[in-house]
Amino acid sequence: MRVALLLAAAAALRPPTQLRVATFNLLAPVHKSGVGATREADDDATWLARGARLADFVAETLGSSDALCLQEWFFEPRWGKMFEEALPRHALVTSRRRGVHPHSGKARSDGVAMLVRGKVLAREEVVFDDGRAALIVAVDRSPRPVVVANVHLPFGSGGDAAC
Repeated sequence: MRVALLLAAAAALRPPTQLRVATFNLLAPVHKSGVGATREADDDATWLARGARLADFVAETLGSSDALCLQEWFFEPRWGKMFEEALPRHALVTSRRRGVHPHSGKARSDGVAMLVRGKVLAREEVVFDDGRAALIVAVDRSPRPVVVANVHLPFGSGGDAAC
């Protein structure tokens, strides 16, 4: 009798949901040094080519993920377009860092992004004292919504000193 009750209770439960999450650091072109003292972001041809390779790589190797958490996202419209085209079944959600780049004095052009499958129900940015941003996204996933968070933590050798 007890086993029958357990089986009946188990049958009434929703089936388990699988959620595949991947994370990847893109190394934003504003941080990647090119030849000499330049930054990759200063040469459109260079960062566009690497961005296209990265978008293809992410789509091929991580594209089956339900949530892709990307760090060092480059806030340039053509960068985002490459990833949206490579992963058309995912919605793009981003969070930009606050403050200025120490090497140029210009507003930050990097942050975090998520590409998620499913309808985005809500999003929230969390900004830390050092300007870093985290992104929390609620996604409608059958049979119930899920919440995924993405943050790019500082490295241990002085934070932005090397950027």
